[in-house]
Amino acid sequence: MNPFTPSVLAVAYREFMQRVKTKWFILGTIGMPVIMVGVAFLIVFAMRDVEDSEKGKTIGVVDSGGTVANLLVEELNDGSVTASRARDLEDLPPDVIRERFLSTAFDYLLILPDAAATSARGAPFASREETDDTEDRVTATLLARDKVPSGTRRSARNALQRALLQTRLQAAGVEAVDARELLRRPRLNAVNVTDTGETRSQTIQSIASMGIVYLYFTLLLAYGQMVLMSTIEDKQSNIVEILASSLRPWELMLGKILGCGAMALAQLGIWALMAATAVGFFLTRRGLASVPSPGPALGGGRDPITGETADLSVIDLISDSISWESVILALLYFVLGYLLYTSVFAAAGATVSDLQDAQQAMTPIVLVIMVSLIAGPLLMESPNNRWVVILSMVPPFNAVVMPARVFSTEVPFWQWGLSLILLAAAVATIVWLAGRIYRVGILMRGQRASLPEIVRWVRHG
Repeated sequence: MNPFTPSVLAVAYREFMQRVKTKWFILGTIGMPVIMVGVAFLIVFAMRDVEDSEKGKTIGVVDSGGTVANLLVEELNDGSVTASRARDLEDLPPDVIRERFLSTAFDYLLILPDAAATSARGAPFASREETDDTEDRVTATLLARDKVPSGTRRSARNALQRALLQTRLQAAGVEAVDARELLRRPRLNAVNVTDTGETRSQTIQSIASMGIVYLYFTLLLAYGQMVLMSTIEDKQSNIVEILASSLRPWELMLGKILGCGAMALAQLGIWALMAATAVGFFLTRRGLASVPSPGPALGGGRDPITGETADLSVIDLISDSISWESVILALLYFVLGYLLYTSVFAAAGATVSDLQDAQQAMTPIVLVIMVSLIAGPLLMESPNNRWVVILSMVPPFNAVVMPARVFSTEVPFWQWGLSLILLAAAVATIVWLAGRIYRVGILMRGQRASLPEIVRWVRHG
């Protein structure tokens, strides 16, 4: 039987046109990206404002041993704050220092414990077995008049680390050492190697994987609720009685799902075009269309044998890490997941008559989608974890988890193939069940249907 009857297409067209012609569609489609970008810029500017507000602030260093203070002041002065020794406070007990802090001219006061001097004079290269990490660690105190920004805390901690290192090296007879160079962290590019010998950046794969989880969670929830609300609106306006007289209930339900789905695809297409235009403009303006690659393993960087440096296109780096097969599979999973969840939402909407009951009906559906969202961090950390593999195979969770896995790692053919078959079977089953519930519930008035009533509708609908 062909489900796409003229009646279904007519309802789908009506739902599509009814929504795209509204001012809320235009505002949501254009305004949402603008708001998101605006919020992102606002956060960046706010963080820069916090950093700028820290410039020119003063920090006093209290070191009763006097071993680390001078080097620590030098390290702190290389940052955004101005540091100097608070010599008049060095011989005072900690409780007195805290009392006098507010009467000083310092914005911050960094107090080193007596153990700092002992630690600084200790063996600079002691092994972990020779030292007790909990007892040997220096714990300094930073007094402040207000909340200390995380950047300032991080700068003070790093400066203290470098000063202690220089002091220990000087105690061991090593002079003129740049602690920044000694503590500079190396870069580590994690690269996946496929069966065909291709290399893919794990960083890009992880970003794409988590992006899929959050995007699908948001879209399935938003458009599913749209189908539910549309069903309730038709019931409250009594237009459903007129529609039910000229077409079958399952045609009305399928038409609503397809109409909202067409609107969703149109909205996603506009967002994708806007994002591609913005990214292309940004790369061209900033000269980032070609950048040094993270390393020769990804096709660029400095070759370890020839010493030649190669540039790698940003687009090439992304395309090498994300295959077209993954994109096609992700779209297929989205379509099937959309049909699955919106059918459940449509059935839930048919069982209630007002928005208050709709919130209760949506709760179980939202909790099911939340499972996929909660699995996101575990998926990004270990995409082949047995629990992640199970969720990526079992409907309805596989609609979100499997495409995220496909972006994150090489998934065996039998896994995503079996997952697709199970998801398609689940969609057919859920659509059939939802159609039977929708057939009876769409004409119901009054209170929300109970679970035994819904079961009876499925059996006799």
